[in-house]
Amino acid sequence: MMTLSALALVSTLGACGSPSQSASEDGDNAQQSGENGQFRDVTKLASQASSTMGTKETVRMTIEVDGGVLQGSPLAKAQNQNCQVDITNKRMACEGATSTVMTEDAVYSKIPEMGSAEKPWTKISRNSSESGGMNQMGQFQQFSDLDSVLPPGSEITGESTEKVNGKQTTKYEVVTDPNKVVEQAEGDIKERYGTLAENMNGKVRTTLWVDSEDLPAKVKTVSPPMTMMGQEVPESTATVTYSDWGAPVDITVPPESKVNEF
Repeated sequence: MMTLSALALVSTLGACGSPSQSASEDGDNAQQSGENGQFRDVTKLASQASSTMGTKETVRMTIEVDGGVLQGSPLAKAQNQNCQVDITNKRMACEGATSTVMTEDAVYSKIPEMGSAEKPWTKISRNSSESGGMNQMGQFQQFSDLDSVLPPGSEITGESTEKVNGKQTTKYEVVTDPNKVVEQAEGDIKERYGTLAENMNGKVRTTLWVDSEDLPAKVKTVSPPMTMMGQEVPESTATVTYSDWGAPVDITVPPESKVNEF
């Protein structure tokens, strides 16, 4: 199954604002601008971006994950997915080495060589004890709650322009220190980054590209190595490319006759 924590961290990123400089014709980065590398308040950036994303009902995403806990594992390729998101109805479907459908109530997974021909899907209810952290990390509010990925304590360190898929975008470089987030954030965000602060050796580096409609075109998040439950987890990079904002999507929940309950 794909890494839901990676989705939670990267699949919601967006930003807004107009480029500070015009891009070169070949798409190369423009020179950075601003004093001391500080261009914009992160909290305002997240808030305004959430509002812009809220005007759209659907989006498609390509997710690529490299490194992390599954590095070197045969399951690593399962983290790379092509996804459709129905924001209005809070549903998401992804295809790749594995298939996943997520709703508010459950996660359905189809993994090769698991399940049977008659019932290839496995269901985990989000309110079950077995869902554990997945229930928390996979909440659909993550698709619009940018405070969780651009939390208080983050700093925008650079702004430039660049083309993504042929479209001019504004490119933001953001650094997040989990310790600063713990000092400034509240609630679930503080708790989540508190865990990172205890186990992570370094800062989270995020790059986001925003198109002329103030919608995210691409997000890249690099998480430093960490130690979790005595296990060394290598650095990981998660990249999400967005497309087709507002276009129709086709998300179908597997029929009960094809599903095994976890």
